[in-house]
Amino acid sequence: MPKLGHYFEPALNGHDPIDAPIYENFLAGHPRYKDLEKIDEGGAKSIFAVFDELTSRPVAMAQLKSSDERKDYEHFLSEAFLTATLEHPNIIPLYDTGLNDKLEPYFTMKLIEGQNLKEHISNAKDKSLASYTIQDLLDLFLKVCDAIAFAHSKNIIHLDLKPENIRLGHYGEVLVCDWGIAKIIEDENYSHDSRIDLDPNIINDHTLDGIIKGTIGYMAPEQIDTSLASKNKQTDIYQLGGILYSLLTLEKPISGSTLEEAMNKTINGEIIPATQFINPFFKVPEALNAVAMKALSSEQDLRYSSVSELREDILQWREGFATSAENASFLRSFFLLLKRHRLIASLLVIFLLLSTLFIYEIRYNELKAIQNAELALANEQKAIQALALYQQQKQQTEKAGVEASPRLTQVGIDDLTLGRFVSARKNLLRARELDPNNDLPLYFLAILQFAEQDFDAMIQTLKTKRFLTKDTQQLLKLVRQYQKIKSPRHRLSFKQLISLIHELPFTRPSYLIALHHHQTHPPLHEKIALIKLLFAKTNPHISKWNIKIENLAHGYNIDLSNNPYIRSFEALHGLPINKLNLQNSLLTDAELVTKLIVKEIDIRNTNIRKLGLLLAMENLRSLTLSKHTHIHWNFLHYPRVTVSRK
Repeated sequence: MPKLGHYFEPALNGHDPIDAPIYENFLAGHPRYKDLEKIDEGGAKSIFAVFDELTSRPVAMAQLKSSDERKDYEHFLSEAFLTATLEHPNIIPLYDTGLNDKLEPYFTMKLIEGQNLKEHISNAKDKSLASYTIQDLLDLFLKVCDAIAFAHSKNIIHLDLKPENIRLGHYGEVLVCDWGIAKIIEDENYSHDSRIDLDPNIINDHTLDGIIKGTIGYMAPEQIDTSLASKNKQTDIYQLGGILYSLLTLEKPISGSTLEEAMNKTINGEIIPATQFINPFFKVPEALNAVAMKALSSEQDLRYSSVSELREDILQWREGFATSAENASFLRSFFLLLKRHRLIASLLVIFLLLSTLFIYEIRYNELKAIQNAELALANEQKAIQALALYQQQKQQTEKAGVEASPRLTQVGIDDLTLGRFVSARKNLLRARELDPNNDLPLYFLAILQFAEQDFDAMIQTLKTKRFLTKDTQQLLKLVRQYQKIKSPRHRLSFKQLISLIHELPFTRPSYLIALHHHQTHPPLHEKIALIKLLFAKTNPHISKWNIKIENLAHGYNIDLSNNPYIRSFEALHGLPINKLNLQNSLLTDAELVTKLIVKEIDIRNTNIRKLGLLLAMENLRSLTLSKHTHIHWNFLHYPRVTVSRK
């Protein structure tokens, strides 16, 4: 028993003797990971989004699908052991590994919001991407090259590089994942200082067992027929070439009606050149086609000798030089030189032409000094006119910027409404830059900073605004109160967040701060509580609600059937919705749901008339109507939407 004196002084001063809640949480021994939510799965393992109670953050957890064999456990843990040694900005970081209550192994990694590269390419192929440029995809591809070059520097080869194993985050993150069949290769010239302390004989026995492993379409010939060559760094280079090929063409480099046909094509190097594909976003450059085809050579000796060499060719093309894969002629190199220095080349040609003409005129018109003087005067007048024209064009450019600022502001507001906070910030700042007298971008930038709970930045932004409305002043006063409560390095607790939303004077900040909280992957009960709270706040006329919410891996199923007339759907703005059931509600205005990101809508027994607004929604794929309604509509004009009647 502790001595009474231990408690005497704290009690006298009015302090609790135990004031270490974080440490006490560790001592309590509660389960560390909660709220498993499956987000992906592969052949052998499943990936879950879980909440780490000890570090208070969402993470990704990998578990075996089903196995009680020690060799499968060893294989799984070997992947975790190997991944943990590869600390690089473009390689998925591993946080923790261990055994659950059933003594089954797991490991946790960084949770990346977004999609994998295969989904990104599929979206481009379906033309659901607004932008898909060569420069953006090369930025992405170079990050993948950096990760593999780092792994090769540690003598580790991935052996299963494909778009599915490249994760893309909302904020520019590019991470190489799934090192399940990676292999450590021996190299006598490998530096001891940089060697990872792993035993290749142990790790490789668990990651490669002589069976063909990889993905058809990206698998190198030596992975199919081991007699052709050994698996080495050139195997990864082949797969990098396959990824570059897919980025350029939106297709796999190898495909076939049967597995045997695809394997034979791989071994024989039967790959259609990337330039023969029609990419809806750009024409595939010959140089990048040459780079991809060199990396995809069926013979290892014909591929790039290292990832750095492949990466250097990409950089050469971006900077306007010939790549090593092209075997460029002198004329091709000279053309690229002129292309790199267009202004200097143009000026040089003009200078040579003018010089030749000037010399000719001097020799031919030696006796026409007076005429030459007049010609010089005329040239001076032209220069003055050119200067005046330049000043006029400059004024027109500035005027165009002022005219473009409101349109760019609206784009930023639309991005903010849909929860695309990074894009919204970029467009709002650009709109303000184009027209410093336009204060509207400042207001919405402040609302964005409020949603991110960056109260200090929000206050500074509003200080630069020339006029504040009463609502904005009231919001600013409320923010100053919560600024004193919130720690600068942490977000508000969920209880504090709920309290703040209750106090907010108008709805836009309410649903935006809730939407940003959704994007931090909070526990499921917090997501549902926020949605129901916002529906109640934005529809105060409804006293009794009937709401059912189902949170799936790729979006929500929301049932609002049998509710009174709903005036606002701001509670759902920016959330990915699979199904929205409005059946038997009193909804009449279709425009209320047009800003939602929803795939399926059921409007049976409603009074909605303007179907055109719904059918024009970008993400809508299915619409359910009542029988014998909207008979006059010709739905053939909307082929991407499946219309059914029940």
